[in-house]
Amino acid sequence: MVKRKLTDKDIEVIKYLYEKGVYVKDIAKIFGVNIKTIRHHLRKLGVEPRIKPTTPELVDKIIHLYRQGYTLRQISRMLGISYDRTRKLFKKHYGSPVKGIYRKRKTKLKKNIDTVIKYLKDNGPTPIEKVSEKTGISPSTLKKYPLIAPEKLRIIHIQTLKTRPTKYNREYKRKLKILEKYRLLTLPDDERIPRVITEIITRHNLIPRNKLEKSALTKTLRTTLRPEEIEKIKQILFKNKDT
Repeated sequence: MVKRKLTDKDIEVIKYLYEKGVYVKDIAKIFGVNIKTIRHHLRKLGVEPRIKPTTPELVDKIIHLYRQGYTLRQISRMLGISYDRTRKLFKKHYGSPVKGIYRKRKTKLKKNIDTVIKYLKDNGPTPIEKVSEKTGISPSTLKKYPLIAPEKLRIIHIQTLKTRPTKYNREYKRKLKILEKYRLLTLPDDERIPRVITEIITRHNLIPRNKLEKSALTKTLRTTLRPEEIEKIKQILFKNKDT
């Protein structure tokens, strides 16, 4: 690819292609320049970027389409985002995609789902390893159930955010990483979720002592929990602290 200087006519064509939906990396290949060069000229022209913000709705759309049998590459084209971004969002929130899960193994995976649901109704949110031990279903299979039937099952996997800690909360953020080892299988709207998460936080001595730690914990919980669940956790934590 031979790099060259772009003319005014080239820049007009770049704007036209971008507005028609052509990806920046493809435009860069056409004109033999770096991707950053294309983005620079688009900014100078005042063209609004097509990047969609990462919202819960966007993630839900990806999972919904995946459940219908579309591949991640097809989903990326349908939603107008890159394949790499689609794959990373899917993997971050729901784990690695499984080839042919909905075309070949859907019936087989649904076979024992009622057993899992009954166990969770009796025991509440439970680590996947323990559910596997009690039901005889492998952990890898249990991880696929929420993809097949998200209206029946849900995985709670808290992940710490990759933000730069300050000297005031560096040690606390390091301790928060212990929450990442918990993968809980639960019913979607189980009212016992806040209590179970609170017990985990208390067990590892992660109750916030100041505003910075409280903010760090809240941001971490947001990676997998709903706002109303986080509020209940705060109420339980600080009620216990006051008493």
